[in-house]
Amino acid sequence: MARLFISSFVSGAVAAGDLAITWNDCGSATSHGHITDVHPTVISIGGDGSMTGTGTVDKEITGGSFSIVAGAYGVTQKYSGLACEAKTFKIPLGLGTVTWGGLDCPVAPGNLTQTVTFTTAAIIPSSLARVDISSSAVDQDGEEVNCLHTHLDPTSLEDTVTAGDLAITWNDCGSATSHGHITEVHPTVISIGGDGSMTGTGTIDKEITGGSFSIVAGAYGVTQKYTGLACEAKTFKIPLGLGTVTWGGLACPVAPGNLTQTVTFTTAAIIPSSLARVDISSTAVDQDGEEVNCLHTHLDPSAISISV
Repeated sequence: MARLFISSFVSGAVAAGDLAITWNDCGSATSHGHITDVHPTVISIGGDGSMTGTGTVDKEITGGSFSIVAGAYGVTQKYSGLACEAKTFKIPLGLGTVTWGGLDCPVAPGNLTQTVTFTTAAIIPSSLARVDISSSAVDQDGEEVNCLHTHLDPTSLEDTVTAGDLAITWNDCGSATSHGHITEVHPTVISIGGDGSMTGTGTIDKEITGGSFSIVAGAYGVTQKYTGLACEAKTFKIPLGLGTVTWGGLACPVAPGNLTQTVTFTTAAIIPSSLARVDISSTAVDQDGEEVNCLHTHLDPSAISISV
């Protein structure tokens, strides 16, 4: 049941629009290369695209490595690889991919060209649309080849999802041999954005002194899995600074009789509305590896307003 969290991170998403690109060469005085032009200066949200930097280099490049650091909404991601090889990275939450094209090694002294290609989801949280990206490369001798800083900012953003509610439907998925079953989940509606909690209650026919839990959530084609000890609280960070979710932990030892489990969460209202529809399955096993309970929940927007 702890998977209730992702769908509460909805609101503040943008669909179509453009991102303006501003940039500066951040190479040091001893850098062997410098970027003199970046194009295009505007890219569209959604679909595929590319950004190419051109400049000069005063040394032959036969190898080395690159490092890319991107920051948005207080979250930083770092990617690295070999300078002369193409490499594709997946962006968390199914928001797209980015590919370092690789330098065309050996690169002779003279002109320098580097292209980054990308695919983007049609809906991107507006807070994530403002991005700072720094990329740098060193050569086969560990000497700086180039450094480029770019800033992307929305020039026109449409279809902003604001506050709303998520309706919760659920079913007990415990097997015939499960020692516990959930008979109620409340609340049945949670608000998008902010903090909240969801509690499942039911019955159990065995004393629980230990064990583990597993939570799997799927939304927008992305699946996340979390695990931990059944009797201990554990907090998980959601990627991209979207919030946290806490498995409250069973109050062990749990005597046969009533069973209660609460999940609390903090949310940042910046996820596309497509992520509001979430399927969450949670299971727990006891100290003997026997099933304690299984719960499947589905969260769906019951009222989402769109403003343009």
